[in-house]
Parts: sequence; C-alpha cells; structure tokens
Amino acid sequence: MQSDVDVYETPRANLGDENADNFPNTEGQRINRINFTALNLIVWVYLPIMIYTVLYKFGINLGFSDSMIGKASVTRMDPFALWYIQIPATLYIITMRVKDLGINLAWCALFIIPIINIPLFFISGKKGANRYGKPGANSSLIFKLLVWFAPIVSIALFLIANLIITSMK
Repeated sequence: MQSDVDVYETPRANLGDENADNFPNTEGQRINRINFTALNLIVWVYLPIMIYTVLYKFGINLGFSDSMIGKASVTRMDPFALWYIQIPATLYIITMRVKDLGINLAWCALFIIPIINIPLFFISGKKGANRYGKPGANSSLIFKLLVWFAPIVSIALFLIANLIITSMK
C-alpha cells in the first residue's frame, strides 16, 4: 500500500488570516512592542529597586556598599546580584517578541546582548497569524501608561526606595 503523503516532508501551512482559527491556543506566546518594553522595564528597572528595598527593610544587604558618609542608597546597588533572575526572564521575553516578529528562534541568542536587541523595541510584529500562532493580546492600559510615563515612574520609584532606605538609618 503506497500513500501520496511523504512522511519525511516538512509540513507546510497557509498562514493567512483566513486560517487563524485553525491554530492551537498560543495566547501569551507572542508579545507586541509595548508589552515587550513594559516587561523589560519591570525586569531591569522596577524589580531590582523593589527587591533591594524590601530585602534591605528586613536587614538583608544584597549588594549595598557603604560610602564614606555611611548611608546606603539605591544608587549603589550591586548590579550583578539579581542577574540569575533577570537573564532567564529577559530570554523568555525576547523569545516571545521574536515569535511575534515571525523570525527564527535562533536569533534569541543574539538578541540577549543588550545593544543588539534595541530593534526589538521598534520593529512592528506580524499583524496576522504566523508560524508561532495568533498575535498576542493587545496591551493593557497599565502597560501603556507604564511605557509612556516610564521616566516619571522610574524616578518616583527610585526616590521612594531611597527614602525608605535612608529613613532606616
């Protein structure tokens, strides 16, 4: 019995919008530029400030150095102390963004380098379904506000953390 189907052939699918309903549920596998930017801000700016502040509040010094004055400050955090959390989280975020662009996942190894991943913040993703599934959900209002007002939120969080830390001395 011979079949017309070659079992060794790579499966091909029409990835047009008309077949978008045929894809499995891959919600959360693709993120747009705003979500990508917001998640990077959370992982690389807000998370370290909050973790350092909370741990310092409980007496755990995670990389604060004492200056000549003897006060601890968020400005003197050890930048390497949280990399075991930040790098895997960033790799996961980059993977979702690369899926949104519809390019090969091997590019994630290159985009983990901070300067090289800058285009991920600006290049628009695929509008319809691609080989990684349907587009992700639209950005929430909180993520949009977080990205639009990032300098203000970052400075405010930084100042609040410094106030908490310096008031403990």
